[in-house]
Amino acid sequence: MKKKTLWIVLAAALAALLIAAAVLYPKLSKTVPLPGTSSSAPAEDETAESVEPASLAADFTVYNADGEEVKLSDFIGKPVIVNFWASWCPPCKAELPYFDAAFKQYGDKVEFLMVDLADGQSETQARAARYVAESGYSFPVYYDLSGSAANAYQLYSIPQTIGVNAKGELVFSRVGGLPEETVSALAAELAQ
Repeated sequence: MKKKTLWIVLAAALAALLIAAAVLYPKLSKTVPLPGTSSSAPAEDETAESVEPASLAADFTVYNADGEEVKLSDFIGKPVIVNFWASWCPPCKAELPYFDAAFKQYGDKVEFLMVDLADGQSETQARAARYVAESGYSFPVYYDLSGSAANAYQLYSIPQTIGVNAKGELVFSRVGGLPEETVSALAAELAQ
């Protein structure tokens, strides 16, 4: 009988822990800054999270459509917007038109790295390229074939967008889909 009671107590404790995690995670995840930054959480009504430029943005290697390596650090000297996405992700697909419009308006002043998380299983380079072509997007697409970008930014959810100033410093980071106004404002700010 004691074993049965012990199992019941353990099951109840596990259930309580899971409920507490589910309740607290959304609140706590908003207050944790990116590694290497001193950012505080944005107010609920803010549309963008600015990050204090404390250090260089984490570098990563992705591949262009021709299979050539491209590093984030290759773009130091020009501001960069990096968007991590996949064609199976509904919030990603919802914001891609905003990035395409911003690219058309600011692409001469801001680099756009639209990084598809092509893991070879849930997303392939061919599937992503087909989606971009069918949608008529003009922004450049890069493929994270080795997981370098996902690891550099410890991606746990997509879409995720970062902004990097011309010095290579991380100045913006947001997990989740962005509204059109935020994408446009970020591009305009970096273009200055």
